Amino acid sequence: MSAIGHSPTACSRCSRPRLRRKDLTSVLSPRLPCFKVSSSGEAFATDKADFITPKDLDDPCASPGWEASSLAQAKRYGKSKMANVLFAAELQRRMDAEGVDIISISLNPGPVKTQGAADVLPFMVRPMVWLFFKDPAEGAQTTLFAAAAAEIREEKERWKGGYLDGPGKLKSPSPRARDPQVAYNLWHTTESAVRAIGVLDKS
Repeated sequence: MSAIGHSPTACSRCSRPRLRRKDLTSVLSPRLPCFKVSSSGEAFATDKADFITPKDLDDPCASPGWEASSLAQAKRYGKSKMANVLFAAELQRRMDAEGVDIISISLNPGPVKTQGAADVLPFMVRPMVWLFFKDPAEGAQTTLFAAAAAEIREEKERWKGGYLDGPGKLKSPSPRARDPQVAYNLWHTTESAVRAIGVLDKS
């Protein structure tokens, strides 16, 4: 649990993008479209994730006493990644409604050779990360495509709110990750959580 009363996973992966959105829109120029990218793996959470209350953000995904298990960590990680997909889609809907020229994309970089990836796996299978996962430079290719590819700027409507599963490869995420009601719930729940600690203004 963090100092502000929410799990570190929820704070770093769910709330942080919500705060960045406020910074993004404050510096937009009509001549400078802004591309917001949420990096999201495919380890989506259980279909029970509705994000209706702040408690849903802090769900340990485990029975009491098992919160630190590898399975619980993997479930929390997957839930936070699903939240990124939902957030990116909801941001696109809101920016379109407000007439703001942002292309919001979520993506799956694939299995990347990082310490974070190893930490969410059971101890016995962690060596597989270093043997079989992508090097970070290769794992960055989808993110680089989303942020810099000319075709995304040239064909905005095709890519808006999309989910990339590799450079130039659009894919439909899990049913829960593309549910607009769940995305709406997540947006408002996260907004309420960060506003409650005084990070966002009250307006």
